[in-house]
Amino acid sequence: PDVAVICEGFPDALTVAHTGLAAVAVLGTAHAGPGSAEALTGRIIARFPEVTTFIVCFDDDTATASGKLPAGQNAAASLADQLAHQGRLILNIMPPVGVKDLNAWWQHHPDDLHRTLTATSDHFTARIPAANLPETPVWHMPSLAT
Repeated sequence: PDVAVICEGFPDALTVAHTGLAAVAVLGTAHAGPGSAEALTGRIIARFPEVTTFIVCFDDDTATASGKLPAGQNAAASLADQLAHQGRLILNIMPPVGVKDLNAWWQHHPDDLHRTLTATSDHFTARIPAANLPETPVWHMPSLAT
């Protein structure tokens, strides 16, 4: 009850539900970007007031040739920042290298996804909120390629 996963789209949210965690589906990363993140944060907190920890896991849209983060990752960072400023602990994770999103991760490595989300949830549930941190870290899962 203290942790929810924020992801892109209904398929990813349904995937999260398979792990037993609460899920928030963002329908289009524009809704989480700099111009919308504050309003979305208010709606998320109103819906999940008891949640102290959010795991943000948007799709792994590969970086552009310019080296800039894609719009989805920028949106994830904006949303994570807004939630952190509301005293919530945030972990912004990415699917493993070569896996596009949570649903694909579940399709290819269901036990790994379940283990990662639930272990992350268990580990961060009792931590201090991230409001005093200078920025929200991004954790990249190691490649699952054999």
